[in-house]
Amino acid sequence: EVEVVDATIDALRAAKAKLTEAINEALQGGVAEAHLTEADNRRKKLHNQMEDLKGSIRVFCRVRPISKKELGQGDKSVTEAIDSMTLKVNEQQFQFDAVWTPGKQLDVFEDCKDLVQSA
Repeated sequence: EVEVVDATIDALRAAKAKLTEAINEALQGGVAEAHLTEADNRRKKLHNQMEDLKGSIRVFCRVRPISKKELGQGDKSVTEAIDSMTLKVNEQQFQFDAVWTPGKQLDVFEDCKDLVQSA
């Protein structure tokens, strides 16, 4: 059974890598992100299936918008969304299961609702 799970995880990992590469090539080729939403959602699903099989803990990141008060004080954002799973803070990149910049609570719930379980 362990070998079957490992083989499935490897297959999912390969599919995710191939899809990620295709998305990046499309972006570099000038395709708008809006046209790649379906592919990006599929990539997320592959990632989540892989994590389910591994039994991993999920880590999500929601970046709140800068408030008017902060803007008035001259504060600036130090985060940049590289893609829907990568966040750049100052010059360092971090990987998450999902990133919302800025994110609304409803957006977060829509992406996570399949993972939420009650006891």
